[in-house]
Amino acid sequence: MTHRRRWSYSLRTMFVVVTVLGCWLGYQLHWIRERAEVRSWLKSGPISPAGTFDFRNHPRPWGLRILGEKPESMLWIWVEPEESEQHYFARQDRIQRLFPEAHLVGFIPKSESGPDADE
Repeated sequence: MTHRRRWSYSLRTMFVVVTVLGCWLGYQLHWIRERAEVRSWLKSGPISPAGTFDFRNHPRPWGLRILGEKPESMLWIWVEPEESEQHYFARQDRIQRLFPEAHLVGFIPKSESGPDADE
C-alpha cells in the first residue's frame, strides 16, 4: 500500500501567502477607515438624507462584503462656500472611488447671504 502525499509546501511559501493576505487585509481596512471618515463628513453637512434604498442593485466590492462594510446607494455631496470647481470634482472623484456602489448627487446649498436672502 502506497501512501499518497498530501499537499506539501515550504515554509517560505507559507510566509509569502501570509504576507500577501496581510497586505490585502490592511488595504481593505484602510479603505473601510477612509469610508468612515467620509461618512462622518457627509453627516456634518447641510442635509442628511433619510430613506430606504434597494442595496441589491448597488453591489459593493466583495472585499468589503466579506468584512461586513455597510453599503451606500446614494450620497449627497455639496459645494463648499468659496470652493473651486476643480476641488469639488476632485473630492467627488475621491468619494466615488471610496463608494463604487453609490450614486453621487451633487448640490449647491442655498446661501443665507445670497440674492434671495431676506434683508
